[in-house]
Amino acid sequence: MLRAREVVERIRAQGGLVCAPHPYDPLRSGVGAGLDAMCEAGWIDAVEVFNAKIPDQEHNRTALRTARAYGLPGTVGSDAHDPAGVGAAYLEMPAFDGPVSFLDALREAECYGEYRPHALRYAPGP
Repeated sequence: MLRAREVVERIRAQGGLVCAPHPYDPLRSGVGAGLDAMCEAGWIDAVEVFNAKIPDQEHNRTALRTARAYGLPGTVGSDAHDPAGVGAAYLEMPAFDGPVSFLDALREAECYGEYRPHALRYAPGP
């Protein structure tokens, strides 16, 4: 397994941006309490501030507060692992043509989303 710093370096070496997905959700792998240190170190470019599969909205609100505290743009995620999840969260943002203009456009984005639990994967048994 790679350390977080090495992952960030590899992403940046390819011209990519680093986003912290569902950072405070205890049910998914996120950076949690480590997010502040990563933001302070300049490793994070954006923070997922709304995830449609998180039932406790306080986790999303905490992510939004962290993004704002560090002046980082927010992203959203539908976490659509099933058809019912498609479109549960999305952004409307201006056009962009690369990583820098993407971050600029992301700062102007309108976020939309609603909580949608995961669909049942199997029909209930008899």
